[in-house]
Amino acid sequence: MMTSNKVVFFDVFDTLVTPNRGYLEPHFTREIDRMGDIGQLRTAEQTIAAIADVAIQNGNVQFFAEHSPQEMARYYETCMSKSIKNVDTSVLQMLSTLKANGCRLCAVSDAACVDVADWQNSPLAAYFDDTVFSCDVGHIKPDVELFEIAKRRMGNPQQCIFVGDGGHDELQGARMSGMRTVKAEWLKCRDDETIYANADYVVKTPDRLQFVVNNVSFGKKSVRRLPSMGEDLLQQAESQQQNESVGDFGSD
Repeated sequence: MMTSNKVVFFDVFDTLVTPNRGYLEPHFTREIDRMGDIGQLRTAEQTIAAIADVAIQNGNVQFFAEHSPQEMARYYETCMSKSIKNVDTSVLQMLSTLKANGCRLCAVSDAACVDVADWQNSPLAAYFDDTVFSCDVGHIKPDVELFEIAKRRMGNPQQCIFVGDGGHDELQGARMSGMRTVKAEWLKCRDDETIYANADYVVKTPDRLQFVVNNVSFGKKSVRRLPSMGEDLLQQAESQQQNESVGDFGSD
């Protein structure tokens, strides 16, 4: 195995797996997500009760009259358990390649307790050296402290890369903590100018992430900003690599 001083921090949902809450999905709000993420909702039953409260406030009583809380709680647990276990082979290969090249990996996710209750039974678990779930630490993205906790867990490495789809302003929080940021578009492409503005690199497929990790700049010079939304700097770098060393790839 090759050795590396780099630590790659990954978002989980919409980056490594796609969450699927089934028929409950339309009834989720950021308010409910936030309550779960900071640990106020620790069980499926508490999550369902919070959804019902918001739905009733919005006049959507019929749906919750047709389904018992117990039924919905078990359904939600099943959905999230399946989601965390349903990992595309291309994602697993990406993680395997990073580990083979000596990178350490840490998952950093806005996640309610029930969302990651089956983490240890997910094929993802074997690749990660540590996890920082917001429900356990009481901070949610883009709070810089969430990323600082993750860095401390990994021994305060100097070379940190955060990979995520950009939801909940996570790239902004990661950059503020000093990490290089990668906008991952292989599961979900968020066409948002603010997200692109906080992305040092954009990667469209999992197999191309290793190239960024190998060549990302951690020098004093700032990483070159993306000149336009969604432009993949890897094409530029791969062309450059044919003519010169890319050890300082992406620097001005």
